[in-house]
Amino acid sequence: VVGVHSDEEITLNKRAPVMNNEQRLALVHACKWVDEVVFDVPYTASRELLEQLDCDYIAHGDDIPVNADGSTIFDTVQDKLRIFRRTPGVSTTHLIQRLLDAVKYHSTPDTLRSPEMMTSTSSWSSFMASASRISAFSNDRMPTEQDKVIYIDGDFDLFHMGHVAALKKAKQLGTFLYVGLYSDEVIAEKKGKFFPLMDLQERVLNVLSCKYVDDVIIGAPWTLSRNMIKILNICKVVSTKNTELSTSPDQSDRFCVAKEMGIYSEIRADTEYNTDMLMKRIVAQQETLETQNQARVQKAKQYSEESGFYCEAPKATESN
Repeated sequence: VVGVHSDEEITLNKRAPVMNNEQRLALVHACKWVDEVVFDVPYTASRELLEQLDCDYIAHGDDIPVNADGSTIFDTVQDKLRIFRRTPGVSTTHLIQRLLDAVKYHSTPDTLRSPEMMTSTSSWSSFMASASRISAFSNDRMPTEQDKVIYIDGDFDLFHMGHVAALKKAKQLGTFLYVGLYSDEVIAEKKGKFFPLMDLQERVLNVLSCKYVDDVIIGAPWTLSRNMIKILNICKVVSTKNTELSTSPDQSDRFCVAKEMGIYSEIRADTEYNTDMLMKRIVAQQETLETQNQARVQKAKQYSEESGFYCEAPKATESN
């Protein structure tokens, strides 16, 4: 059971959310590990809430948040609290700062850019993906001869509800969905400095967490080849407005082979929301977000610097 706070509750206790209620709910509903979603839960947990939701425990990462009055949000449910280590290098605060760095850089004329603007906060925190981590997200399934394999690709940067809508629509066309993820180098070439905002490993895990996705192609080629289509047994190649790189003019040519084979189509998702729209929301809130995030960046940086080894392997059981 995942409880989702409202925009108002988050703003009161933390800061204005980058994504609104609808956008955050879409992501949680699409997560393959979520069984039930409850909206508008209070920021501070209570025993009454756990009883109402019929939950035995409440879980959170080891970065325990505080509410508006400065007390921890789990004070009254300490005996029900189960703490796990937050994934190293993954932080909402850090991601927001990367967004702000990119917005500031690209909105400033070349002649006015300072040396400080050339370095993102990625320099002090980055996610390190191991094979075991990626394996834990994998569905461990390969397509069969009977599967109708669908392929869609994109950067899937800042995974949002537009991506979810595109993946849902694509999956409805077949029984197995491959998602191609471009490398960081390809995206930087197409979109410029500070992009992608999330590196390839982060984007891979985001997409793998979506319940509509069966597998991903890590570092997918910009131009889809006949050989790749044959090897993956792709029956249909699709694209949507939600997954296009808006700054790249040469998008249509990359599907020329699929078009020649008669297996390409452009589909329309239930929403046209895309990464540019999310970025515009950030620009509109830039000054407020910078002020609200400043203190949190120092806290996140301290957490990153002080983090040490944490054993995540299951404890061995004693034999009789």
